[in-house]
Amino acid sequence: MSPPAVEIRPYQPADAAAVYQAIRESLPELSQWLPDMNASTSLDTVQAYIARREDQANRRLAYDFAIVDREDQGILGGCGLNQINWQHGYANLYYWVRTSQAGQGIAGEAARQLARYGIRTLGLQRIEILVAVENHASLRVVAKLGAAREG
Repeated sequence: MSPPAVEIRPYQPADAAAVYQAIRESLPELSQWLPDMNASTSLDTVQAYIARREDQANRRLAYDFAIVDREDQGILGGCGLNQINWQHGYANLYYWVRTSQAGQGIAGEAARQLARYGIRTLGLQRIEILVAVENHASLRVVAKLGAAREG
């Protein structure tokens, strides 16, 4: 089975409305695992978040990306590296996929691309994915990636 035709790219200001729609569509699922995405998430909140991404990357604090369809650039979700520890060379990897696109391997492919970016481009030595034990969908993604389970 070939990987889904997705790519990760930095968020762009023009993405805000589509990201907001993806969040609204997926709010019941996302709010369980990403508490910052909740009923109070607004288009203004998303626009402000996207506006801060370049500064966060320039300051080497976080690297956040849109997950997009390779053909039409439609927003499928988001992913990023955060909680970066430069001294010890590791970061946390997160991902989310809009509900209507879940279960198609999108999260796994985006995570592969992002981990490659973290290691090859940023020079990190370790990428961690923190998953709640109740988040079965995310645990399946991690297992398909072949990540070592700790804890």
